Amino acid sequence: MMTIKIKIENTEIEQVSEFVYLGSLLTEDRKCKMDIMRCTGLAAAMFGKFNRLWRAKNISQTTKIRL
Repeated sequence: MMTIKIKIENTEIEQVSEFVYLGSLLTEDRKCKMDIMRCTGLAAAMFGKFNRLWRAKNISQTTKIRL
């Protein structure tokens, strides 16, 4: 990792190897593999939370499709 020192009003900004900006994972190597894995994991987690909803007998199929 190349170190770059940036100061704003005499405060040095911390340099990190990765961070999330507007929902995307940005890394110092500019590759998107980790961002794709992160998004896939987040989507899988959300679908997992809907598991009870999909199996519910008292909720109509139309409502499930709209969700």
